[in-house]
Amino acid sequence: MNRLIPCVAVLAAALSVQAQTFSFDGVLTDGSPVFNRPLASGLGLSDVGTSVRYDTYGFTIPGGLSALFSVTSAGTDTFSILYSSPFNPADPLANFITASDDRTAEDRNPLIEIGSLPAGTYDLVVTTYAVDAFGSYHLDASFTAVPEPPEWATVAGLGLLGLGIWRRRRA
Repeated sequence: MNRLIPCVAVLAAALSVQAQTFSFDGVLTDGSPVFNRPLASGLGLSDVGTSVRYDTYGFTIPGGLSALFSVTSAGTDTFSILYSSPFNPADPLANFITASDDRTAEDRNPLIEIGSLPAGTYDLVVTTYAVDAFGSYHLDASFTAVPEPPEWATVAGLGLLGLGIWRRRRA
């Protein structure tokens, strides 16, 4: 049994993935640019957020990364939108991927989770739910590698090889 532990440790190390997190602090002011934000569904433009302030964060990633975008704000009801670049405030439905308004009825901070983003350039827009809302916010953007099927097959093969060696030595 004590020889199985190194095999399990190697397997666990192969399966572990490191997340990279980037943090930003921002402030939406009356001098920030404005646009008519889309609905969270992306199926139309908001009747409430017709002229909301926004900040944009652009990034380029290799394929196969999961992404999590968490915006927190103490006093502002924030809203976030993920676009495939370029984001065009004059056409806020173009290149729309997804959006988030509130995590829950009690937590009015948006959270976007994407299982796997293809390689490309993206824009995350942080805005407010309603017109004339201002304030500071904090953005955490986390990216984690998503193992591809061939990688899982390799890891599974290594695990079976280790199990076979352990059983043979045990016999």
